[in-house]
Amino acid sequence: MSIQGAAAISADPLATARALAERFAVGSAERDRDRRFPREELDELKASGLLGLRLPRALGGTEVDTATIVNLTGELAVGDPNIAQMFLIHAYGEELITALPESPVKERLAARVLGGEFVTNAFNEVGTKTIMEFRTTVGRNDDGEFRLNGKKFYATGSLAGDFMYVVAVTDDPEPQLRICWADTDAPGVVIHDDWLGLGQRTTASGTIELTDVPIEADDITMVDHLMTPESLFGNFGQVSFSAIFIGMAKGALRDGFEFVRTRARPRPESGVETATEDPYVLMRAGELEAKLAAAEGALVLALDARAEAEKAGTAAARDAASIAAGHAKVVAGDAALDISSGIFRICGASATLEKYGLDRHWRNARTLTLHDRWITSCGSPATMRSPARHRRSRHTPSVRETRGPPERRRSDPRARNTCRRLRERGASARPAPDWRTRRAEPGSAARPVRPTNASPVPVDDLKLVHKQWRHALELVVYEAKPPVSTMASPAPSSHTRAYSRRTSPQARQSLPVSWPTPAGSAAGASGSSLARTRRRANSQRPSSRSSWSL
Repeated sequence: MSIQGAAAISADPLATARALAERFAVGSAERDRDRRFPREELDELKASGLLGLRLPRALGGTEVDTATIVNLTGELAVGDPNIAQMFLIHAYGEELITALPESPVKERLAARVLGGEFVTNAFNEVGTKTIMEFRTTVGRNDDGEFRLNGKKFYATGSLAGDFMYVVAVTDDPEPQLRICWADTDAPGVVIHDDWLGLGQRTTASGTIELTDVPIEADDITMVDHLMTPESLFGNFGQVSFSAIFIGMAKGALRDGFEFVRTRARPRPESGVETATEDPYVLMRAGELEAKLAAAEGALVLALDARAEAEKAGTAAARDAASIAAGHAKVVAGDAALDISSGIFRICGASATLEKYGLDRHWRNARTLTLHDRWITSCGSPATMRSPARHRRSRHTPSVRETRGPPERRRSDPRARNTCRRLRERGASARPAPDWRTRRAEPGSAARPVRPTNASPVPVDDLKLVHKQWRHALELVVYEAKPPVSTMASPAPSSHTRAYSRRTSPQARQSLPVSWPTPAGSAAGASGSSLARTRRRANSQRPSSRSSWSL
């Protein structure tokens, strides 16, 4: 419901958000356990003066900068990340309203927000090939009136929204993407409270059914300008999610440290009276705080880069802002997961009891970090070229890349043929080049793989997915884990000594007697003493085979 006589816009939004977060933290564990939607808390948020901050001054808003909105979203997440995520959806709505051309519909929507109404969304669908494919349609019926039809999911905040933005495609022969504005209580709108996610349980991110929902022609708006490389709309979501992750981490540390102060016990061998003096606890707590500080620093850099992009308006500045936002999201997401899991190492086994609700921090972080698990805001989609494609087409895998268990080398024709080709080439075989550049002749400059007019891809951000790409192409560096053996190793041969120089001290201490040897080596000859020793040892070993891992 809308709040009549909504409060004026807050003069100090960050202070207001902190005060709200303190109140929202009370009862957040119980709401999570009971899956109870925070209706009273959201009514308080609507009346707090935090709505309309991003709207233009000409329409009655305060037009605050992006950093203010992002930071207050993070402050709300410290109290309850469920409410923070729903506020982010509302902030998206304000961004969309601000981006509309000057028109009566823009003025009308802005007036509703300033009147205390909450914006929600009907964006995502299930069952499509990608998240950017939609089956919800908007078109005219037999009477010439526009109607919305479709089914949405992940409709975060739907139970609290007064009106919503619906992503739909026109029913023309050449469908076009549109954003339609509709009331949540309009005829034909059915909101289901069926969100049963692992985390973020009270966000009402369930189903919305749209059946012949009436909509005015003016409420069907264009979104093409938001889908161009010049738009920073996607960047806004990246930095906002980073702030929520940081808020999650802060909330986990708050509850974890409080548990240590009031309930945890020191280790018997620590020689101290309380858990807060335990050196092990202090060391782990310092590590967790360091991860949080790194995430906060990355977010500051991302916000600075965005401010510079808004000011400069150049492609280079926008690319830098996107890369910085990707960095912040990776660091903040990892920090939220590590900290929400790491608090149990300092709290102890009692912290796992359901009545304390500490597990909700990790469940919330795990759920929300899957919202956008790929780094997709690194400039134009044309520049996001898969390293795997270049690796597959630009060079032949080296022996090290195809090395693996003997059974794999025998069964994989590509690995077998590659090894054969490399042996035939002999000394002319070169190591695999970096995927970003093509190896050039000595004395000449390296030639770029991608077109010269393409923006650079932040390779450090792609390390998270590079391993999956390599695995998909079976170009994986296999590293053997030495099997545990109670048998004494034979006297080291020249092959064993050569291998030992390439292994760690721990691996050398447990060097197996049945270590695989490169194909064609002298040590692998059937008549050598080392080979006979290996066969004899293998026949006496347990049936379990060596474990190979990436």
